[in-house]
Amino acid sequence: MEQVRELKDACKAVNGRFTLLWHNSQVDSRALQIVVYRLFNSSFLMPEVK
Repeated sequence: MEQVRELKDACKAVNGRFTLLWHNSQVDSRALQIVVYRLFNSSFLMPEVK
């Protein structure tokens, strides 16, 4: 999660748009399931509303 946050912050610093493209049809480990859940069920990836 921290690496994704760092990439998002780096994009924001240069007025870029962070996009996550996930090509995987199977999430087979519990740890990865937790990461996916946190990414897509929070405001972590959502742009800030101004």
